[in-house]
Amino acid sequence: MVSLRNLADPEVRYGLVFAPIDKNDSSYKEIFSSHYDISEKWFLGKPLHSNVKYIIFDDVIRGQLFSKKIDIDFSDFSNQDEGIICVADIASYGRALQYSQDNMGTFLQNTEEISRDFRVKIQSHLVEFARTTGTTQRHIAGDGLICTFPKRVFKDKKKIVEEIIEKWKKVIADIKQLNKQIKNEESYIGTRLVIHYGKYD
Repeated sequence: MVSLRNLADPEVRYGLVFAPIDKNDSSYKEIFSSHYDISEKWFLGKPLHSNVKYIIFDDVIRGQLFSKKIDIDFSDFSNQDEGIICVADIASYGRALQYSQDNMGTFLQNTEEISRDFRVKIQSHLVEFARTTGTTQRHIAGDGLICTFPKRVFKDKKKIVEEIIEKWKKVIADIKQLNKQIKNEESYIGTRLVIHYGKYD
């Protein structure tokens, strides 16, 4: 399962992270692995591979790296863009999730499994929306997402706004189908969409 998750790359890191060369940096943590019965060096919530650990903690190699370092300004680690900013949200998500936990258990699935399926279903609609609009920048968090369309790539503002609205109509239709499984109208979910144009980092 871990290998499949690494393949899917849900954090969109493409297998790459920037790690400090300083072996005493506080971001390196000593974690005991009960599975291997050893202490491991961890970085960003994951154990360091032995070859990476060797490079960082070997004084000779680390000195060679320091001698060839390239200074990069902190601002180079972020983009400053201008374009369309789209914020989408599933309204009353928490109430509907609670409803699914309380009322939608079956002989084959318990309430926890029903709730997980509900969350996955909502997120799949958001992912599909972002994917089909062609956005190059997106962030999905639970029941909402932020995606952007920089003008350097998406030059026709009118066309992309029309496409965003058209794709969101599909999400609305899918949500209506999901509401048919909810017997209590007070627990129905809805949608919100905000489109803005401006500068962003």
